[in-house]
Amino acid sequence: MTASRVRAYHDACGLDSTDDCVSPFFLAAALLPLAMKLARSAVPRSRHATGLHAGHRVTVDRPLFADVELESTMSTTRRSTSAGELVTVDVTSTTDDGDVAVRQGAAFLFGGPRGPSRSRSPDGEPPRWAAVRTRFPPGSACAYAEASGDRQPLHLDEGAAVAAGFPRCIAHGLCTLAFVVADVARLAGADPRTVTATGARFAGPAYWDDTLLTAVEEPGATGTGQGFSTWSADGPLVLTHGYMDLAQWAHANGPQGKQEDA
Repeated sequence: MTASRVRAYHDACGLDSTDDCVSPFFLAAALLPLAMKLARSAVPRSRHATGLHAGHRVTVDRPLFADVELESTMSTTRRSTSAGELVTVDVTSTTDDGDVAVRQGAAFLFGGPRGPSRSRSPDGEPPRWAAVRTRFPPGSACAYAEASGDRQPLHLDEGAAVAAGFPRCIAHGLCTLAFVVADVARLAGADPRTVTATGARFAGPAYWDDTLLTAVEEPGATGTGQGFSTWSADGPLVLTHGYMDLAQWAHANGPQGKQEDA
């Protein structure tokens, strides 16, 4: 987790990169290629091409800063669903002293439908009480691909996206989640880098030219949790079962300075 790589990723997600505080969004993206490779090994090779990133969750258990080395272990579970084979990769990352620093779960669907089909809200459009509006800045596709290392043609090459059944290039799932959660955090008056847990199911593709509307639920009993769902402005669901958490140590310390044990 070099400082330059962390800052480049944060810049691509529209996050402040004036220090080396590591966000959960970066931690999720850094291990995604390995998680996808492990998930593919759990299903027949004939289904590899149909693999889709179906959801992600990540929890940071302690403040982390660039140049900290983490050791990660991964395990998989697989189950058959009506949509295809769902493989979940659970990842636990520890510091040199053996303390758990990050926990993740990445879900991948193999054999499911390809193309632009997207679920809709019951009334066919986002709820009127959607509180957050999100747009990807121009150049996000290339900036995110470069910073994350995820250069799949579906995200960058319109011809490849159309060949796969999409009308145009789709945004990365983790990029979509990062932008939406950052806006939800700002609505709550928090620095997005103090988000310590987040996740969502990727219900349908977001496109780089989409306007995303997010409905925010009431905070949880602890006062730090926030649930949300995200729609495209033209109706289809993009993120479901979304959540973010602002842990107490994040409120107390923020990204301004390193704790002694960080």
